[in-house]
Amino acid sequence: MFDLAIIGNLGKDPEMSYTEGGKAICKFSVAVDTGKKDKETGERETMWVRATAWDKTADLAAEYLRKGNKVYLRGRPSINQWTDKNSNEARASLELN
Repeated sequence: MFDLAIIGNLGKDPEMSYTEGGKAICKFSVAVDTGKKDKETGERETMWVRATAWDKTADLAAEYLRKGNKVYLRGRPSINQWTDKNSNEARASLELN
């Protein structure tokens, strides 16, 4: 497996939680500018990446990161697919762990 690095801005404040064993987990979403423009609107396209931090990194993320902060992330990518509430099966998200 390989690592992926991205630079983007936090879409909202991080969400901190803990496992039953007390392990810290911090989740947040990062907006990444793709460098492309939408053909119809002319607006820049944004790709959203979900990130999960664990243990001490989770504590630091929850303490220092806030909505709008520019962040550099590096981690193992995974793609999760699902069917949305309208039965569209082509939904997917990119996550860094």
